[in-house]
Amino acid sequence: MKQSLKLFGFAIMALSLTLSSCGKDGEDGEDGSMGLQGEQGIAGIDGTNGQDGADGANGTDGEDGNANVSAFKYDITEASGISHQLNNTTPASFVEDGAVLSYVRAGDTWYYVPNQRIFTNGFALIDIGSEFVPNGNTSYYFKLNFLRDGEPIIIGAGDLDELRLVVMSPSNTGKSSKYNTLDALYEKGIDPTDYYQVMKHFNLEH
Repeated sequence: MKQSLKLFGFAIMALSLTLSSCGKDGEDGEDGSMGLQGEQGIAGIDGTNGQDGADGANGTDGEDGNANVSAFKYDITEASGISHQLNNTTPASFVEDGAVLSYVRAGDTWYYVPNQRIFTNGFALIDIGSEFVPNGNTSYYFKLNFLRDGEPIIIGAGDLDELRLVVMSPSNTGKSSKYNTLDALYEKGIDPTDYYQVMKHFNLEH
């Protein structure tokens, strides 16, 4: 009987200890500090480039300027006899390496020189030729020759009115031949024998 009571007492003590350990929970501790940020991940692969846009249309070519082209006019109302030579000279470089176009006006009509069958103000039908007469080694005189059927003919003062020279420098022609220059104008649709077309093409006063 004593042994049973002793065992019962031990059981009561064990139960008390168990209940004390299951009492109110203790307070939560402070949160720990934040850990270090992790390393950045590897960047993704770039997308493929888009296709280039189509090229724009080419602009139109600009018109030829007249920086290297000049026009000179001369009163030739006093021209008479079988020829007429200007007192002014033209530099040799323009004559030899550039180009000089010449036109004569009688009344309201401009004629390219050299030309055949020109009606003068006196109603004479003549041919006009031209040449450059050397003035030493540096310049030339421009000379008109009056003909009919290849023979010299005399004209009178007042038969002709004006002479116009269109002078192109060597840097503008690019070639040392007047005929190459004429061909180049023809290729551009400009008739070099047409006074008005030439003056308009080079933006020269006429």
